Amino acid sequence: MSRQTPKIPSSFSNAATPLRVVIEKQGNHYHEDIHADDKNEMLMRLGDHDTHYKNHWNNRNGKHGAPRYARGGGAHPNHLPVTALADDFVQFRCIAPFMAVLPADPEVDLASGAPKNPVDGANPAQPFFGVSTFDNALNLWVVNVKVSSGAGAQNQIFYKMFFIVQDEDGAHFVDPDFDTP
Repeated sequence: MSRQTPKIPSSFSNAATPLRVVIEKQGNHYHEDIHADDKNEMLMRLGDHDTHYKNHWNNRNGKHGAPRYARGGGAHPNHLPVTALADDFVQFRCIAPFMAVLPADPEVDLASGAPKNPVDGANPAQPFFGVSTFDNALNLWVVNVKVSSGAGAQNQIFYKMFFIVQDEDGAHFVDPDFDTP
């Protein structure tokens, strides 16, 4: 059953004002975080969807008893998940070239009829991958996507996201989480 999200306000339904996911180098490693100006809306969405997420996770044989964000601990105990609604625009950005990959979360059964990625216009039979392009106005490398409004992506809810960043020191693997209610 898909979550009815039209009642939840979205600041990201316009390509000119996307949800910004920032991939930053901290020390010798890159980490993903939500842009500081977008965190309040992500916190609100997480609060609105917490019970819904956990119920879906358990009903679809999710591993470890709860979605990653709810388990805490690990390498990123305070990691805030990206919660993208149908028709939201999301912009991944980094100071170095990168590739973004968005597959269905392997820790939970795929919802019936769900695509293997949440991206509008992407091949639903395979994970989405996007190679960054340089944005001169931002002076950053970016991958822009729109979240599918199809019921399948909204029923799946749980997607992973990871990045491969290429800088002067080589390739760096970054592995946060991505969810769509």
